[in-house]
Amino acid sequence: MDKVNIRLVFDRKKKATKNIKGLVQIEVTYARKRKWISTGVKVYADQWDQRKWVVRSADSIQLNKELREQIQNLEEYLSHGQFSWDSLNAYVKDG
Repeated sequence: MDKVNIRLVFDRKKKATKNIKGLVQIEVTYARKRKWISTGVKVYADQWDQRKWVVRSADSIQLNKELREQIQNLEEYLSHGQFSWDSLNAYVKDG
């Protein structure tokens, strides 16, 4: 049985610079398929660290808290029962 993996991905489309913000997305991987879920968080390229997430921003504490909550909510949802892409799509649509 495959495991569901969740991770944060910054600027998947490679558009962020010091002057243009890039989107932070949650990547869900299961059985070699991926889905990206928008977090709604956008930061500049120099404000992102892969391990610390949002850094060098006036509201980095709040943004990191928001990202952590979104991941925890998704993990909690996925822990209840069998995984399916349809149920994940419904969760994202309703969320």
